[in-house]
Amino acid sequence: YAKKKKDVLAATNRVEAFGFNLLRLWTAPDFEPFEKGDGSRNDLLAFWLAELEKRNIKLWNSAMNEARFGPDDVDLVDDPETADAWREAVTEMVETERKKIEKKNKERKNPIQYDGLLRVRPNVARMWDPRIEAAGVAYRKAFADWRNPYKDNLRLGDDPQIVVWELSNEERWIKKMVTGQWQKLPRFFQESLLAKWNDYLKEKYGSEENLADAWLALLPGESLKAGTVQLLPLQKDADVVTPNDANPHVAKLLAQTAQSTFSRDDFHHQRGRDVMEFFTKTLVEHKKREMAAVKSYGKSARLSPCTFDAGEGYHMQSLWLHQHGEASSVCTYMTGLHHDPMHKRFPWNSGLEEPPRLCWNVPWIETQRIPNKPFFVYETNISNPAKYRTEYPYRLAALASIQDFDIVCWHVMTSGVVDSDEEKPYSRKMDYTVPWTGHPQGLHYRYDEVLQSAIQGAGEVFKNNYAAPAPDPTTFIFGKKSLYDPATMNYGVAYGDLGHKIMPTTYRYGSRMYVDTTRDTDSVAGPALLRSTYEPIPLKPTENIEYDWQRGFLKIDAPESAVYTGFFADYGGPVQFENGVVLDRVTVNNPEDIAYPVGRDELYVSFALVARDSLPLEKSKDVFLSLVSTSFNKGFELNESKLKSEYLWQRNPGSMKNPGQGPAVVARAGGHIKAPMLNGMTYTWLDWHRNEIGTGTVKRGMIVIPDDEEIYGIVLKRK
Repeated sequence: YAKKKKDVLAATNRVEAFGFNLLRLWTAPDFEPFEKGDGSRNDLLAFWLAELEKRNIKLWNSAMNEARFGPDDVDLVDDPETADAWREAVTEMVETERKKIEKKNKERKNPIQYDGLLRVRPNVARMWDPRIEAAGVAYRKAFADWRNPYKDNLRLGDDPQIVVWELSNEERWIKKMVTGQWQKLPRFFQESLLAKWNDYLKEKYGSEENLADAWLALLPGESLKAGTVQLLPLQKDADVVTPNDANPHVAKLLAQTAQSTFSRDDFHHQRGRDVMEFFTKTLVEHKKREMAAVKSYGKSARLSPCTFDAGEGYHMQSLWLHQHGEASSVCTYMTGLHHDPMHKRFPWNSGLEEPPRLCWNVPWIETQRIPNKPFFVYETNISNPAKYRTEYPYRLAALASIQDFDIVCWHVMTSGVVDSDEEKPYSRKMDYTVPWTGHPQGLHYRYDEVLQSAIQGAGEVFKNNYAAPAPDPTTFIFGKKSLYDPATMNYGVAYGDLGHKIMPTTYRYGSRMYVDTTRDTDSVAGPALLRSTYEPIPLKPTENIEYDWQRGFLKIDAPESAVYTGFFADYGGPVQFENGVVLDRVTVNNPEDIAYPVGRDELYVSFALVARDSLPLEKSKDVFLSLVSTSFNKGFELNESKLKSEYLWQRNPGSMKNPGQGPAVVARAGGHIKAPMLNGMTYTWLDWHRNEIGTGTVKRGMIVIPDDEEIYGIVLKRK
């Protein structure tokens, strides 16, 4: 127990030392009774949360996603007429889940354990089934009622350490519905959904005649009075569902209709619009009920923002959903590879050598910035291996500044803790995304020294608001026609023609967007750009930020910070900042066994000199300095001929001969930093394990960083 606590403390101290001030919490208590100091899982969780709070590290609660349900939840809703059918349907789900587990257990060395009273995960039916919804509400209430003995038995629901309450993560419910996942559920849930669909149509149209006029025609066997109007069209061709209790005449007609499948082209446009409106309203109303329940759970739950979901960004319905919640929550991921041998950095790619974006083809976190509502990046990272990955934190900090983001979460620093008794516990093989695993392991950065150093530098810029937001962002306004367009069942078309303007406009002027269902058409308030249509270069969206993709760099220049990332060899001379800082005489020392050395014609580096106390550098008493380039696992080897896609490593089977071993081989960066305002400050060189490997005092306003020392970062202090 003492060793576990020691390791937890060491990991927690490391999180604090890197400057993080919030964690996205995934670990939920198991609700078993425990006492302070008993060494149980719950005890260690409570201890850890208290230690984080001592370090002023807040929590985003994502631990309420496991609201499982089972047949015994039938009494959560008083509805005797449906009780037996519901219990039977859920029992069917449980049996299906049990068979899946048993099949997997035959192939696993460590079998999945379950107690025979299996409860299943939430599924798409939760949005319309009151019992499954009630099971989720009850689970969240139990979470909020959990007490922490290390905090005087404070309830989680009242704990000010939790600053975000999340209802679900990456549910992507509408996508699942339009692809027909609901048709795979037990018949009870299919029929209850169809009943709600018919009720929606009755309320909207009033009569079957009005419905037929709007849709031009109904299918044989469809009757609003009988409740047999089919939930069609979907994204792909789909067939009809015949209710068990349909009268013989209707059943006969539907049986004939069921011999065919139907696409969107088979129906009037309005029918598809009604399907999208029904799905969207069902989702939003469900989330509003869930949030109302959470808001009653305690002071923290009431006062902290509640996010409805964390999911992909390029969906109009997601924008509309977040408008009804208390914050937007969007993610993005990048890779750093290129598939074309003609590219000058092949097999790698730098996002600094093209107009700025933080996505692959369509914007994600560039969307859904709703006016006067917080915006959270719930996950982000660049997938390793990537030679030019240290630029990514600064590219993200620049966008976060332009758009005035509130939270950025990196995925993922750690899962569990390492053995703190090891001499160098973090000198290990970096996690790489390898095509044969199908899993994005390269998003795990616990053992990535150079990326973490860049994250720390960029984090200070972001946390302290050193770069001003765009002064007058353009606003995109979308009407009801776009929100319910059946074309949006497909990915990548959500915002229509205006979607092509979102990304370039965001990086030039900043942007906001929202849906207005009182109008039909879309509009833009403010200037808007199209990609590759007279885009300015250098690009300066604010007084502090400069992009130049011809020379391959990004600068963030403010009184409190000096940031440069890019190809120093292409810059054309010393990098000078308005605050008097100058970066010059940059070198990169490549170890002999590094897989992809940084050439003298590149001199790729990421540099940050940032105050950690929100003061201008000339007054700051606490400054962090980072100068890094890149690293690779020892023995890393690619088969470049197998690279076919720049989007995901998993799409390049056979491309990675060897992911390599640890510890990583680091290309060390060196340089001369002129900073007269730091004269007289003491400095400490820190290695990757937070050990002090050098000390001194800044003299003559010059800091010299050698490229042959294992420097993770430099901390400067002023008395």
